Amino acid sequence: MRQTRENYLSIVQDLDLDRLNHIPEGFANNLVWNYGHIVVTLPLLTYGLSGLPLPIDADLIGRYRRGTRPEAAIDTTEWETLQELSTRTLLQVESDYQQGVFEEYKSYKTTYGYELASIDDAIQFAPVHEGLHLGYAMAMLRKLR
Repeated sequence: MRQTRENYLSIVQDLDLDRLNHIPEGFANNLVWNYGHIVVTLPLLTYGLSGLPLPIDADLIGRYRRGTRPEAAIDTTEWETLQELSTRTLLQVESDYQQGVFEEYKSYKTTYGYELASIDDAIQFAPVHEGLHLGYAMAMLRKLR
């Protein structure tokens, strides 16, 4: 997941906020939304389904969770926040997993058709999910360039 997130930032690093916020023809969202979505999904799949407090602001989750779409362009502050949260939440999940924090887990069937029945399932599924959104980002870039 760390590498996927680094790759994501690498492919968009030369884009300004207007391009990051632009919804290319044929897509329902933009590059910012896809990045924000992977950032909020990992905590939802780990902490959320384990019944633990989420380490991300509920407002951000509300903007990037499954089923949402970009409602407005984001500014530099939010883009920087998403990047910081990307690193911090990944490290926090890793640390909490190693410490055995995720004791209970509520089963969840993903839209990908994969049944998550444990924290291990969630952690194994997350890279697949993030890779999917990196693929969307790469397709969007072809439309933007």
